[in-house]
Amino acid sequence: QGMPREAERELTRLLRSGLAVGVATGRGKSVKTALRDAIPKKYWDRIIVGYYNGGDIGFLGDDTCPDGSDCVSESLRPVADTIAAHSLLGRFAQFEFRLPQIKAEPMPGAPADWVLGLLQQVVLSHADAGVRVLRSSHSMDVLAPGVDKRDVLVRVAELLGEKTPDGILCVGDMGRYPGNDFLLLSHPLGLSVNEVSQDPATCWNIAPAGVRCAGACLEYLRRVKAANGRARFTL
Repeated sequence: QGMPREAERELTRLLRSGLAVGVATGRGKSVKTALRDAIPKKYWDRIIVGYYNGGDIGFLGDDTCPDGSDCVSESLRPVADTIAAHSLLGRFAQFEFRLPQIKAEPMPGAPADWVLGLLQQVVLSHADAGVRVLRSSHSMDVLAPGVDKRDVLVRVAELLGEKTPDGILCVGDMGRYPGNDFLLLSHPLGLSVNEVSQDPATCWNIAPAGVRCAGACLEYLRRVKAANGRARFTL
């Protein structure tokens, strides 16, 4: 799906003001296509994209990523082999295999929580140490060890010449574990547009009552006032 026109305008406004933008997503090339369609090319070197939950990171203008190879890393091979031979998982979910992750998308009508539970059982029984299962609003992701959306923050901080990413605003929707934003939104400046964690110190949802997801994200973007490469968030 394309980016909403209002979000295009807000992101372009922030980039025009000298800010950098990082995008951490469980998806691959479709996100790059949507961003390139929405954002003027002159700003592509100010946008860092972490595809496959941060397992493949590059600038928006980088044509070498993401790596869309239909295969998994060695650490995910035992899980991939088990999924391929499993009598139930293939009936209730569609799978996409990439080097840093395996994505499971429940079939229409399939109970998502049940699919998640079965997938977690498979991973706990067969995966290498460090392999995790997280969920997004539409799918579940089996991540290779070390795959972390927070790596996008580090890359953005490097782009800006900052020693740490502590001053970067983070926005996501799945802040409660096993949501795939729970680590990203544990950041000191983490805001959720949907689910929040149990930690009262971060991962807040301060959107207006009844406003969630894309609408809440747009509200947060509008509250960022930027000039000369610096920004402040207005309450």
